[in-house]
Amino acid sequence: MPPHGPIMAPRIAFIVEGRYLRQEMPRAAIRELQARGLEPDVLCPQGARFDPQSGIFCPDSSPPLDLNRSDVVVARCRDELGLAMLAYAETAHMLTINTRSATEQVRSKAEMAVALERPHGLGERRRGGGRTLGGLVPPAAQADVR
Repeated sequence: MPPHGPIMAPRIAFIVEGRYLRQEMPRAAIRELQARGLEPDVLCPQGARFDPQSGIFCPDSSPPLDLNRSDVVVARCRDELGLAMLAYAETAHMLTINTRSATEQVRSKAEMAVALERPHGLGERRRGGGRTLGGLVPPAAQADVR
């Protein structure tokens, strides 16, 4: 046992719009965590309420959940309530995957198209029509963004 007591498994919450629950992401990630003995919370914002003062999420068909008990929040949402919950998690200094600001940037396909075309936007033109991600990703790991 570690000198300061047992190591606790992280509490993971997924904020997921219902339409994404049928897709492989996040289903595969949730299944993998469950296979490793973790029980992630899956929070679907549709029809739910969220108190931004307390961090309490109230779905319409199950007991309330305190988002503050999460160590990690994974987002697969673009709706207003999901993004508000994600902003709360970031403000509370929880580790967030798919941040609110990153999600906001891709919500508008028109704005993203303009950003991609700008000389100093998200990427720079590459032969063959693809894009690189500048200095954000090591060259060996870069993939075309179409």
